[in-house]
Amino acid sequence: MKKIILSTTCLIIFLAQTALSASIGYVDYQKVVDNYPLAQKYKKEINKKYEEINKYVEKQEKEIKKAKEKQTKIELRNKGLAEVEKKQKNYIEVRKKREAEIANKIKIAADKVRVEKKLDIIIKKDTAVTGGIDVTQDLINRLK
Repeated sequence: MKKIILSTTCLIIFLAQTALSASIGYVDYQKVVDNYPLAQKYKKEINKKYEEINKYVEKQEKEIKKAKEKQTKIELRNKGLAEVEKKQKNYIEVRKKREAEIANKIKIAADKVRVEKKLDIIIKKDTAVTGGIDVTQDLINRLK
C-alpha cells in the first residue's frame, strides 16, 4: 500500500512540475491580421464587394423613385431585392472563405513559430492573464 501511495505521489509531483514548466506563447491576433499582406488584400476585396452592394441599392432606389406607375415600382423593388439577396449571399460566401483561409494560414505559421521557439502552446493575447512569451512579431515575420 505504501508503494502505491509513494508511486502516486511521485506521479503527481512529476505531472505538476511538468505543467509548471510548460512554455506558453501568446499572440496579438488582430495585430497579426492587420500586418498580414494577404489579409489586407482580402479585406480590400471584401470591402469592394460591400461597396458594390451599396451602390446597387442606391441605384435601385433612384430608379424606383423615377418610376411613375405603382406596378413598375413594385416590379423594380422585387427585382432589386432579388439581386441584392444574390449579391449578399456571394459577399457572405467570399468573406467566410477568405476568413477561413487567413485563419488557417495563421494557424500553420503559428505552429511553425511554436516549434521554433520550443513552446508548448500559443494562445491569443486577450486570453493570457499574465506571463508567457509574446510571439506576435515572429508570427508577422513568418507570414510576410
